[in-house]
Amino acid sequence: MSDSIPNIHQVCGRLAINRQDAVLKAWDDILEINSRPIFDAAKEIIGILPAYRASEVLRILTAAAERIQEQGLLYENDLTGHVFQNLIVDRKYLAAFYTLPTSAALLARLAVSKMKNIDRKDKEAVGQLRIADFACGTGALLSAVYDQIANRHERTGGNPADLYQALMEQVLYSFDVVHYATCLTASVLSGKQPGKTYDDTWFCTMPYGQQKDKAVKIGSLEFLDQAEQQILFYTGAPVKQVRGQVVSCQ
Repeated sequence: MSDSIPNIHQVCGRLAINRQDAVLKAWDDILEINSRPIFDAAKEIIGILPAYRASEVLRILTAAAERIQEQGLLYENDLTGHVFQNLIVDRKYLAAFYTLPTSAALLARLAVSKMKNIDRKDKEAVGQLRIADFACGTGALLSAVYDQIANRHERTGGNPADLYQALMEQVLYSFDVVHYATCLTASVLSGKQPGKTYDDTWFCTMPYGQQKDKAVKIGSLEFLDQAEQQILFYTGAPVKQVRGQVVSCQ
């Protein structure tokens, strides 16, 4: 992050005159760089609160962030998954059940170990993989798969950072009916290499339930038929599908 971005104590400390305005300004500066999945949603929430209420919320969040940092929980595997599962209010309706990090790690290791015909040290060969999670949640499975691929590449003498752009733009496909789940997955994977950038992704929020045109959509099962979805970080162009297989993005 840029050195020009103030830290949490500067914008929410005791000397801050208007915490809401100071935080919103800092988040605007951050959004000029990256981190839209996190700070765009946060800005929308804080921006509609009265100033006195926003200051109180920010005070509570600052204290919570300090406790998390002091306890070393920033390095906890899939911390966002724990938070998201506590916040989601329609879990039964959406059949949203949490995948334990240990389970995700086991499944990822079993899956990646079957890719025996892939040269793990060949960046181009790894870029030919296609890995999808059709109900990504907070990205526990995709994050674990990413770690397995990166670790195996590193053990052959490669640099995991060299794989990052190909993995994000070509290899990993992430779908969910909850938009903020898709955003969290993108944020978790973006944090794997904070210094690296990427352009297009295949991270999509799938339509679910009755739509404006009265049609009823059923999430990732729509891939069984021809449909169009919006890409999370793309320019707004639809994903084209033929016979359930994503073939291009224009």
